[in-house]
Amino acid sequence: MTKKSSVGVHEDLVDDPAILEKLRAFGVRVDRMESQMEQLTRNQPDHWVALYTGDFVLAESLDDLLKTLEGQGVPTSETVIRFLDSNPKNIIL
Repeated sequence: MTKKSSVGVHEDLVDDPAILEKLRAFGVRVDRMESQMEQLTRNQPDHWVALYTGDFVLAESLDDLLKTLEGQGVPTSETVIRFLDSNPKNIIL
């Protein structure tokens, strides 16, 4: 039976330990971001937020956020980025 990680990856299907570790670390960041979304949205509505390691990075626009991350040498491909929408739309599928 396969073991599914918090990011939806079947861990026994990943042969490379380095890739598996990156996926696990990303899952931890996703969990941390999700656990803080309500508070972040309340404190900084309609901003962009990123989490790689350590502290959250906030900006008013996605472009500004990406420039800040780039300036800090943060790999955006391994960074959790979300918009703190003060008025989210409910979509029924």
